[in-house]
Amino acid sequence: MEASIEVGRVGQALVVGRPGADREAIALAEAARPERGRTTVVVGASAVDAVARIDPWVIADIAETTTGSLRLVAPKLAVAAEDKAWPPARLLSELLGTEVVVPERMPIALPDGSLFVPGSGAGWVAYRSGGPPFRVGPRLPVPPWQRHLPVALPPGVAQIPFGLWVRAGGGLPRPGDPLFRQPPDPDRMFVVIGAPGESSPGPEAVASLLRSLTEEGRDRAVLAHYGCPGLADEVVAMLGRPVRVAHGVPFERRPVVVDESGNRVWRPFAVESVYLPDRGPVLDRWVAPAPEMVLTGPGSYRLVDGWKVEVVPRGLLVKPESLPAEPEWETGTGPKAELVLASDREVPATVVAAVDELVRGLSDDAVASLRIVPLTWPAALAARRLEATDRVVWPGALEAAREDQAAAALEAEDVAPPAGVVVTADGRVLPAEPVLTASSWDFRSPPGEQAIGAPAGREAPEESAPAGEPARPQRPEPAPAPATAPPRHRHVPVEVPSRIESTLSATVSASSANPVEEEPAFLPQTELTPLSPHLPAEPVPGRPGLPPLSQVSPSGPVPPPPGPAHGDDTTSVPLSAVEPAPPTKVQTVLNTVRHARVSQAGARSVATTLGTVVRRAEALPPLVASAESRTSEAPVAASPKTPEPEAKAPEAPPVSSPAVRTEPAPRAAVASSPVEVPADARSTPEQRKNVRDALGSKYDVATRAVTKLLSERPGLRASRGEEGALLAELAAVRVFGEEPGTTYDTDFHVCLAGGLRRLPTVRTVVVRGVPDDVALAPETLVRLREPLVAAPSDSPHAVGGTEALIWATTARRLHGLVHVAGPDQLDVSRDVVLPGHTRLRVLGVEGGPVRRILLAEEGSEGEEVLARLRAAAKGRAAAELDGGPAANGRWYGPLPAA
Repeated sequence: MEASIEVGRVGQALVVGRPGADREAIALAEAARPERGRTTVVVGASAVDAVARIDPWVIADIAETTTGSLRLVAPKLAVAAEDKAWPPARLLSELLGTEVVVPERMPIALPDGSLFVPGSGAGWVAYRSGGPPFRVGPRLPVPPWQRHLPVALPPGVAQIPFGLWVRAGGGLPRPGDPLFRQPPDPDRMFVVIGAPGESSPGPEAVASLLRSLTEEGRDRAVLAHYGCPGLADEVVAMLGRPVRVAHGVPFERRPVVVDESGNRVWRPFAVESVYLPDRGPVLDRWVAPAPEMVLTGPGSYRLVDGWKVEVVPRGLLVKPESLPAEPEWETGTGPKAELVLASDREVPATVVAAVDELVRGLSDDAVASLRIVPLTWPAALAARRLEATDRVVWPGALEAAREDQAAAALEAEDVAPPAGVVVTADGRVLPAEPVLTASSWDFRSPPGEQAIGAPAGREAPEESAPAGEPARPQRPEPAPAPATAPPRHRHVPVEVPSRIESTLSATVSASSANPVEEEPAFLPQTELTPLSPHLPAEPVPGRPGLPPLSQVSPSGPVPPPPGPAHGDDTTSVPLSAVEPAPPTKVQTVLNTVRHARVSQAGARSVATTLGTVVRRAEALPPLVASAESRTSEAPVAASPKTPEPEAKAPEAPPVSSPAVRTEPAPRAAVASSPVEVPADARSTPEQRKNVRDALGSKYDVATRAVTKLLSERPGLRASRGEEGALLAELAAVRVFGEEPGTTYDTDFHVCLAGGLRRLPTVRTVVVRGVPDDVALAPETLVRLREPLVAAPSDSPHAVGGTEALIWATTARRLHGLVHVAGPDQLDVSRDVVLPGHTRLRVLGVEGGPVRRILLAEEGSEGEEVLARLRAAAKGRAAAELDGGPAANGRWYGPLPAA
């Protein structure tokens, strides 16, 4: 061996080179991933020539420090010299008598420790003593999908670490592209389409590449568009089979949208979708917009009661639960993260507040590129009330509708304004008659009345009474307006629709019995008349036959309260006799209407404005007041037209009387609803952290049991980078196996589903108790919404109620994770867990002292399975079972019919 060349260990690899040199070789050895049965030897630049000429001393040192096959990371070892027939790697294989794997070019070290050989047709070559060499491929360690790739790639297709790259013909090489630094996924082979700043390849090239793969290779292939428009629909149409598509390029194991300039814009919440022929995309993998959101269905989360947030390729869709989604609402992923709003009715304030909270909780990249897109007119009105109004983008349809409304309002100049309200010249909307009572917040001085619309300083014209009717008393002249009073304006009479009068009257009359506390909205001094204690009893001018406002309710006319009739000289109740009350919500709304500033065009369409006010008044909480409470607030003389009843019925005691007690109705117990997560749900680091924090000390105890199990069963160990997920998910299984009856949240159930997938399955008959009144007839289908624990059929314990004997083929064993459970320390090591989404079919029902229902997992029905179930039922009927409270609680519960 040359005196200056040494063989030393760095991490899990060996480095051959001169001391103090070859820093790149040392860094590569530190990052290299170890392989079972193979030693990685990195040859530095200072020792390449010595290894290539098979220096005996160097080779001897390598043989002494290694066992098994070798992976030599060095150039020049796969190419034979001009004067030799064999390359150096084959000579080493013959000398050492073992397999030697060498690269044809210097490989690239990836973040996960794997090595990738770039270049067209280049890769790793394996030489075995006494046998011919063979190509391994460009990746080491070899991912499971690499063997399904074609040997000769079509033109325009290049190898990248995590799959293949399809580009348009004539593209220049891009050796520094970040695609060459991304590690491979063990389950998915990505087909990257296009490149930023280049023309997109045709769908024929992509379809031809997928056809060249094996059947399993096409199942593992995932299309990913790289700075180019989507081609998935055209590729699916050409192949006639489903194709999986990622919503972005998988940088750092999660898709990222890349724009035409190559900038990474945002990470979509939709991870992957499956494009089906003639059906479009179906979401398959996604991430939660916020960790605390509750999952209610595949890609669907609860926003508030009756509203949900759906994960769609373009971003998020907020809509009512009852509103079906249109296909155009879920368009493809673009360079902007879109929050789409859709509604077929007015959006409540609680929903607007929840959307604001949702926007504040989004990731930084999503917020940076976010735009809010309302799809319907009610959604557009709600978008104006959001905090992020500067991010609202108005679709062309809504912009056209808004312009049409403005044009229609300007063209309606010849339409006569309705009567009942007046509109001032400066656009204020005022009532033609007094509506509300004066109260402590009506601070104007002396009550005086003046006809609405009369010029300042003039008396209102006297009303002439019809023939045969007594003249009405003249109203007193109003006090002179102060010098600072605003100038009088000309008023235009506007008609009030009867529906508005009815709704406002019913709401105002009810508000006196159940006031709503709000801050008062003070009125400036104007020409409005003082507010009287009650609604006017006179009919509205110009509306013959319309009952007074005080006699109108949403359900129809009601008898007028005792008070002065028309024509009587009875004065109204003085203001001092009225109990001051805080302003109600209706008063605030009406005062807002009085001071509303409308344009000249808006004054001619005042009916639209008043309709909005009525809808807001109808949205107020119901104000209920009994007839006794309304009439007892201001006792006045009865009308002489009301006849005295012959026998007065005894009055019902008031609600507040101690003689009458209203017992509250007993509250029904609220059952916790099952938490259902997708069968292939994968936990995120945030979810695992939430589970760890929620379980506390239970998590620590569970992880110790999981660590012991992994030491006993190496086959359960995860691949590199997934150790944290493996530990947390199996810990969730351990906790669930010990306490299956406890209520857990969505994060726990996601970790539980991932942990159950890691455990081995079992094919056996298990038993679980169900209520005696359960109605499960033969051929009934049962679907489990969340996992259930079941005991083996030969268990000596009774499960309680009617027994369900189940032939399970996908149940997971708890052996090794759970040994004893419950206060009685039951031996539950042989228990199994039936995962969520398991579908069971009823095959028969066995009678006897204990009714037994025979079920089997869907797809495994048959005479042999039914015979096993009947034998298990017969065995449990003959055995003496020990039933205790702990056993009944663990293996007992309903089975929901699908």
